[in-house]
Amino acid sequence: MRILALDSSGPACSAAFWTEGGVRAARFEALARGHAERLLPMVLEVMAEAGTALDKVDLFAATTGPGGFTGVRVGLAALRGLALAAGRPMLGVTSFVALAHATTAEERAGRRLLVVIDSKRAELFVQSFGADLAAESDGMLMTPGTIAERYAGQPLLLAGDGSARVIAALEVLGCKLRTAAGASFVDAAVLAALAAGRASEARREPPAACYLHPPATTPPAPRQR
Repeated sequence: MRILALDSSGPACSAAFWTEGGVRAARFEALARGHAERLLPMVLEVMAEAGTALDKVDLFAATTGPGGFTGVRVGLAALRGLALAAGRPMLGVTSFVALAHATTAEERAGRRLLVVIDSKRAELFVQSFGADLAAESDGMLMTPGTIAERYAGQPLLLAGDGSARVIAALEVLGCKLRTAAGASFVDAAVLAALAAGRASEARREPPAACYLHPPATTPPAPRQR
């Protein structure tokens, strides 16, 4: 199984090639903007380092969000174009799940995992997981205060780039907190390994984007005749 994974859903951009039980080539860059210009060159760099071609990939994977609207669209458009050109299936994984799987079993032991992604708005993107990585909620939009009230007094592991925005509120309500060391941003290397275990879920149809915020714009009203 040869897998190419890519992510541009948040304030980073990454690509990784997985085969024979491990990641063979990967790129990761913190990137506030410019995902559209950097993602495909990064893919080509990874494939060149791995010494293989895109038409040799068996499965293409990408994150579906939530995250930055433009970044999510860039990643899914690249996924669709690459997979359709190669005639291979696609797999979409939410940013929540990719970040959850970047945490370690030791970090999660005895704690509920909260993945908190910065939406650049008052409300954050949040999903909770058990120590075994089983999802305990759907993705939610929550303010720091609402998060603190819901999980008051609990031992928590925080992951995601929105974690810093909730720490103070959670500590006030008695939460015992730990922050995951390597799970601030989605990394395609983690996504590639995750996709290897989910290959049976791949489909020929492009995965849908995961948007929790309603659209920021509305279509124009029909013109009166």
